[in-house]
Amino acid sequence: MGEYFIAVILSETGEIIAWFHPHDYGSSMDYVCHFFVGDPFMNAIDAYLYEHRETLLRVMWVSDYAPKEPNSALSVYDRCMQDQAKRTVIRTQPPAKRRLINHTQNWSADLVDTIHPLPSSCMIGEWSSSADYAKVRDLFTIVQT
Repeated sequence: MGEYFIAVILSETGEIIAWFHPHDYGSSMDYVCHFFVGDPFMNAIDAYLYEHRETLLRVMWVSDYAPKEPNSALSVYDRCMQDQAKRTVIRTQPPAKRRLINHTQNWSADLVDTIHPLPSSCMIGEWSSSADYAKVRDLFTIVQT
């Protein structure tokens, strides 16, 4: 079996606000499939970030092989699977012209190309350690351009 990923939205303090399952959008759970602007799964995450653009949010791509969180018997993935109430399905579309802003590292990217930068900048997977959770602290928003 492969390693499967979900996208998790967290508050600045690390509280899970929402999480997205690729199957809810007809998308694969394989990490490599999440890199494309226009994919229904990526559109849902972009739409969520756009709808909440007044709030800085953390984003994680977390796999079923992710390590347990520090001082916990569960990983973020496990916590999401146990909290189905925060499983989020959005059918609205993000703006056609949009920009992803990373407020922590001070970079932005127009989301018009085929490759979406978000998954690669915040992944926690099989080769991660529990210390990596502390490294995924970047705060994002999406704005219309």
